[in-house]
Amino acid sequence: MKFLLLFLVSVAFASDLLEIDVLDDLLHNDWDEERLDRLDDDKYRPRSQILADVEALVQQQPAYIQQAYRSSLQAAQARKTQRQQSRLQWLRNNGASQNVISVQEQMNAIDNDMSLSERQADSQRYALYNSLSFEDRRRYF
Repeated sequence: MKFLLLFLVSVAFASDLLEIDVLDDLLHNDWDEERLDRLDDDKYRPRSQILADVEALVQQQPAYIQQAYRSSLQAAQARKTQRQQSRLQWLRNNGASQNVISVQEQMNAIDNDMSLSERQADSQRYALYNSLSFEDRRRYF
């Protein structure tokens, strides 16, 4: 059950990372929306390539869409950084072991590593999650 939650959060996080849902709402062209949906569903290419393709799509849009998307992307990146820092602080304040904190830091690094595909990132997160004791998983994740 917790793995399912971790998986769903990571999938949502991946889309949030690129703000694809926001861009999809801004687009008015069915062809571009379809391209964006395919990019959003791509779990096998490195996220950096997907980001480059999304950026190429954004470049083809009117200036107001480009500006709205970039503002949203910047805000999402700030929220992500804040969430990661808050999570680490919460773990430290609640007596998590150094191992748990290290696992969280590694999960953050995976989330930030755009050279990984979403499938690779999920696999690495799952391996880290399983490296924790049952008690640590139950208590902190």
